[in-house]
Amino acid sequence: MFEKCSVNGEDAHPLYKWCKDNSELKGGDIEWNYQKFLIDGEGNVKKVYSPEVTPLTIKPDIEDLLY
Repeated sequence: MFEKCSVNGEDAHPLYKWCKDNSELKGGDIEWNYQKFLIDGEGNVKKVYSPEVTPLTIKPDIEDLLY
């Protein structure tokens, strides 16, 4: 994604609609623009992280999906 887009509401980008619908959010709103979705190699949303979670914190979860 290289341009500003909506993540909530009727104008939400299809990628974010899909992530929200296929995660524990069950179509609910994204809290803030730094919320993260971890997606496995099969295209399944495995986990949703709050904006406060840093990328280094989720490193073990990413590594688990790689091996």
